[in-house]
Amino acid sequence: MRKIILVSSLVWWVTACGSDGSETTIPDIPDASVTLSQADSIRLTVDSVSQDTLSINFRLTNEQGQVITDAASSYEVMYLGFPGHKDSSFSVPWHEAKRFVCDAKTTGCDGEMIEVSQGVYQFTPGNLPDFIDSVETLKYSITIRGELASNTFQLYTLT
Repeated sequence: MRKIILVSSLVWWVTACGSDGSETTIPDIPDASVTLSQADSIRLTVDSVSQDTLSINFRLTNEQGQVITDAASSYEVMYLGFPGHKDSSFSVPWHEAKRFVCDAKTTGCDGEMIEVSQGVYQFTPGNLPDFIDSVETLKYSITIRGELASNTFQLYTLT
C-alpha cells in the first residue's frame, strides 16, 4: 500500500509541475493614489470643521476613487460671514470675506494646509477672520487647483 501511495504521489508531482510554456500575466492594477499634478478630476469631501479654530478636515479623490496626494500647496479657502436679516436694496446680501491662498504665483501661503495621511488634509487659517463674532451665519469654500483639474465650487455652511 505504501508503494502505491508513493508512486501515485510521484506521478502527480511530475505531471503537475510541468509548464505549458505560456507566461503568467499580471493584470494592471491602478495605483491607489495620484499626485495633484496627475489628477484629471478632483472630488473634495469635507469630514469636519472646528468651530473654534475654523480648521477644516477633508479628503481628496479623483473620479476613479484614487486618493490625491501632494495638494497641500495649491489651495484657496474662503470664509464668508453673513449677518442676520438686513433690509437692503441690493439683491446680494451684505457679507464680509476672508480669503486664504497658496499657489505657485503667491509668495508664502496664507494659512497652513497639511497632508495628515494620503489624500487626507487639514487646513488651518493663519488667523481668524475679524468678523467671526459679528456674523450670524458663517460659510466657507475650498478650491483645490491642479494642472489638469480643479474641484467643483461649493459653498458650505458652518453648523
